[in-house]
Amino acid sequence: MASTQPKLTYDIPKIYKSLNLDAGENRNKKERIVKKLQWKVSTQDTHQAKHIFTQAKTKEAFTKEKCFVLARTIIKYRNKTLNACDESNLAAIYNLNAGIKKFGDEGYNAAYKDIGQLHKRDCFHPIDVSTLTQEERKKVLESLIFITDKKDGTIKARQCANGSKQRAWIDKTEAASPTVALEAIMLTAVIDAKEERKVATLDIPNAFIQTDNEGEKVTMKVRGNLAEMLIKMDPTIYRPYVVIEKDKPVLYLNIVKALYGMLKSALLFYKKLRKDLESNDFKVNPYDPCVANKMVNNHQFTVVWHVDDLKISHHEEKQVDKFIAWCKKLYEDDVGKVKVNKGVVHDYLGMKLDYTNKGKIIIDMKDYVKDMVESFPYQDELKREFNTPAAPHLFDVRDDVEKLSEKKAQVFHTTVAKGLFYLNKQDLTYKQQLLFYVHE
Repeated sequence: MASTQPKLTYDIPKIYKSLNLDAGENRNKKERIVKKLQWKVSTQDTHQAKHIFTQAKTKEAFTKEKCFVLARTIIKYRNKTLNACDESNLAAIYNLNAGIKKFGDEGYNAAYKDIGQLHKRDCFHPIDVSTLTQEERKKVLESLIFITDKKDGTIKARQCANGSKQRAWIDKTEAASPTVALEAIMLTAVIDAKEERKVATLDIPNAFIQTDNEGEKVTMKVRGNLAEMLIKMDPTIYRPYVVIEKDKPVLYLNIVKALYGMLKSALLFYKKLRKDLESNDFKVNPYDPCVANKMVNNHQFTVVWHVDDLKISHHEEKQVDKFIAWCKKLYEDDVGKVKVNKGVVHDYLGMKLDYTNKGKIIIDMKDYVKDMVESFPYQDELKREFNTPAAPHLFDVRDDVEKLSEKKAQVFHTTVAKGLFYLNKQDLTYKQQLLFYVHE
């Protein structure tokens, strides 16, 4: 029996135009683009994408589902900088020694608290370095810890593994984790407002280290001040395994949880959260793997998530509270609590979602931009005015000018990243590609 699903046409030249390519581009360039898309989509959808690029001068008919998958793929390809500019990565950060030097006891205490949380959660176990094989020694990861000051003035530290070495033996197709599309956030927010749903946002504490590290054995090296902190916390566990390297104490740890920095950590947590949601009868959206729905009392309950930041909504506040209680039971303990915000105004991924007016949603980043400008340390530079940012010399490279100092270079990087993060949130034109189809 022939499928009754409506067919759609997809204009191939327009796909090329949306990617700033000409339909006559050579085959090698097409194949390079398809390879970039391959790690974002399944093998079946990759094959279909490849078919599109090889049939650039024709119109091909697709089912509605395939059409949306292709549009989704193109959007992710075009917005690949979004995840690199995650808001949580935009503050000025310092390594352990520099952080202690800048923040003093507050910096040390923040680092001690963070590594202490990993210890309490049984994130790693010390091992005898002599038991490691030569191959295992080559794969040992270095420990990193970063210290930063948050908007509210508190000093926070984040301990992680330097997983960059893992790229040598872990393919990115095996480690890439889905993240919610900007379009999904916007569209679900509109639905929330239109249906006058009750909305809440949640932040799961220490999400990665609540997730078991599955697969290969991972060993991490902790040295210097960080090793001394662990010895101070529990000398009976750690002191027997201390070795001295270059006059500094060193511990080798077997990582049993999905520690930040490991290539697969985000994917491991995604799989855990998705499995937990599906066990609660949620069904993941076929077009965005970070959106899930289920029907409760004849009303749709929607969960949208970006790593460990959730936005939930339902017509009944009782059901929202029920989900929050379920989430707390799963993810919080004495070390960390689930952060919950209920009401009509939410700060979600750098955007303010304002549901104050019934049936309407106002989305803005004014506070984000204001903070970006006010936190810029060289305010005198902001007094100059320019007619356009696109000056003729914008892309000129001058070797004869004085290079920025290390401090100014860090400020430059942070400010540009914040600006890119803002621009990615504002540019919604790609949403049109989700609706880029015509019924036959």
